[in-house]
Parts: sequence; structure tokens; C-alpha cells
Amino acid sequence: MAYVAVILVGSLSLYAAVLTIRKNGLGATWRSYKNLVWYDFFLSVPLVALTFAVIIGLYELADVFKIGWWMLLGGRGNALFAMHDDVSLFGNGLILLVLAVAVMLSMPPTIIREEEAFRKGAQNWSWKQRLWKAFGFGMIHMIMGVPLAAGIGLMVPGLAYTLVYLWEYRRRERDTPESLEDIRETRAEHYAVMRSTKFHLAYNTIVLSILLVCAVVLVTG
Repeated sequence: MAYVAVILVGSLSLYAAVLTIRKNGLGATWRSYKNLVWYDFFLSVPLVALTFAVIIGLYELADVFKIGWWMLLGGRGNALFAMHDDVSLFGNGLILLVLAVAVMLSMPPTIIREEEAFRKGAQNWSWKQRLWKAFGFGMIHMIMGVPLAAGIGLMVPGLAYTLVYLWEYRRRERDTPESLEDIRETRAEHYAVMRSTKFHLAYNTIVLSILLVCAVVLVTG
């Protein structure tokens, strides 16, 4: 069963990468990473540390936070990196590298869709609605097999992306020239989504790098 789950998740990741390349080309993906700025990474580092601290704290707090479909199959971490005692085939570092590259290729368009789903329009929401959206953002990541602790912990970056979105929205709304007044909100939303997308991509790049290193250490140690 673990093999089936790993093959399914891996195949979906590769398929998403192929679709991304066919639709946008490698050039568009490269530009997405190239356009990241240093302060996105700088601000992401403490956010990653805080998120991991919350996840680890919840994970150690009670067994209920360890629940996830990959854990129920005997796995560790998440299904993408196939950390499972019975899945020796996927302990191969080369396969882990291929999967990591596939994820990195498919991340830019995936993140844009996430930002549009969980951040766009946040300027019109109450803080209760923003918290609920952040919760949903964390929970949707459990599709990858991460435990409940990770799903809840991912509310932290989810809220951070919302703050980035709101900051950029207010800035763009304030700076909209009078000639564009009739499309002020649409214009501000567009730039806000792009800004939170960049921050999200920088954060995910750091996390993916960390998880890849940890997975390689676990399977080779």
C-alpha cells in the first residue's frame, strides 16, 4: 500500500511538472525564481523557524497531532519523499532529487493558484475569516500526507502571506493614479497576489531544500 501511495504522489508531482513546462516553458519557471528578491528569503528564514517550532511543539504535545494518512501507512514525514521502512526503492537519492526538481518546476503556478484561493480578496474579510482561510490553507497540505501538526502549523506562514498581501494591497490602492480609479481594486488585488506569491515561493524554496536534505540524511544515515 505504501508503494502505491508513493507512486501516486510521485506521478502526480511529475505530471504537474510536465504540464507546467508544456504550458509555460522552462523560461517562465526560471523567471519566477529569478525575480525573487533577497529580502523575501531573509524574512522567510525566521518564519520557517517559527513554523517548524510550532509543528514540532504540536507533534510532541499529543499523539493526535501525529495523525496523517501517510503516518497511518507507517511512513514518516510526507509521502513525496517516501520516508518509509518498507519503501526501500525510494530511498535512492537520485529519485529524491528528481522528485524535488519536479516539485520546484511545478511550484510557481501552484503557488499562484493557492494565493488566489486563500489570499485574494482578504482586504474585504474580517480577521475571523482570514484566520479560517489560513486554517484551510494549512489543512489542504495534509493531502501530501503530512501530520495534523504540520497542517495546523502551516497556519503561521498562511497568516504571514495574508499580511504581505494586505500590505501590498494598501500600498497599491494608495498609489493608484486617478486615471485608473475605475480599476483600482482589481489592480491592487493583482499586485497584492503577485507580491504574496513571491514571498510564498521564497518560503517554499527554503523549506523544500531543508526537507530534501533531511530526507537524504534519513535514507542514507
